[in-house]
Order: sequence, then C-alpha cells, then structure tokens
Amino acid sequence: PPLLPAAEVTPPVGLTTLASWLIAHGHETRILDLDLEVRERDSAAEDRYVPLFERTLADFAPDVCAVTSMYSNSLQAEHLVRAAKRRRPDIVTVAGGAHFGALGPASLRRLPELDFAIQGEGEPALAGLLGALAAGSSWREIPSLCHRENGAIRINPAAPQMDLATLPPM
Repeated sequence: PPLLPAAEVTPPVGLTTLASWLIAHGHETRILDLDLEVRERDSAAEDRYVPLFERTLADFAPDVCAVTSMYSNSLQAEHLVRAAKRRRPDIVTVAGGAHFGALGPASLRRLPELDFAIQGEGEPALAGLLGALAAGSSWREIPSLCHRENGAIRINPAAPQMDLATLPPM
C-alpha cells in the first residue's frame, strides 16, 4: 500500500526477497508497489490506488493476495484486503509486515476479510501456506501463521530466524 505522500519512495527490498523465495519454491508472483504507483500519479487517495490494485488483481488473477504494511499505511492495507475480497470473494488474503506481524490476532478480529496473518519472517510461512493450500492440507503446523479455527484465532509457534544466506538472489 502507499505510504505518506511526502516521504521518498524506497525499493520494496523485503517484497523482492519474499518474491524470490516464493519463485524458488515454485510459485508465480507479482509485486504491485502502490507507493511508487500513486507517486507517479500525484495522488495517494483511496480512489486512486484501490482501482490500480483491482486492475492488477483482475489481470494477474491470483489464488492468494498478500499485502504488507508498516504502521503508517495499515489502513491503506486494510482497504486492499477488503477490495480483494469484494472483487474476488474466493481469494485467500494474507497480511504481513511490521503492522500485521505485531498485531496478527487483533488484525484477524478487526478485519473479517483477512484470512491469515504472518508474524515474523514471511518467506517460510507464506511458502508453507501456499504449499498447504495447493495440496489441500492443514496449515496448523506452519510456523508464524495466525489463522481462524472453529471461531477462535490461533497462532502457530514462531519459526526460528532465517539464515539470510539461504535467500535466493533477488
């Protein structure tokens, strides 16, 4: 999601490492950097970035939509999760990053359109979730994953920190 309009745009290095990890694990990915996209259009208003997001969602047609958020753009991220479910009710929504990582259970309570939140490093958790969804298997053992189960919010045990040397090239 877009950040504050006055701040400079920085490359989404975390997202590129996540995408590289997912590609190395056999998943097709696409990154939409709305922070950069709305800067080019001189407006960070919701009516500017949500339509861009919806067009990308329609063009790419993913099974899973994952968003990231720092605290300063958490409301924009919520708009994206809601837009994804509104456009495609069957899509699986996942959120990570500093905001959702710190507030995973609270985010699931606040945002019924959100299916999963990842606390901590997203690479192993998101790859594990995508693999489980593709195989139709359980996600109860996927480390660092927050999810709903029988009306309750569950938090899977945290994964150990990744060895950064295992990351594929971006």
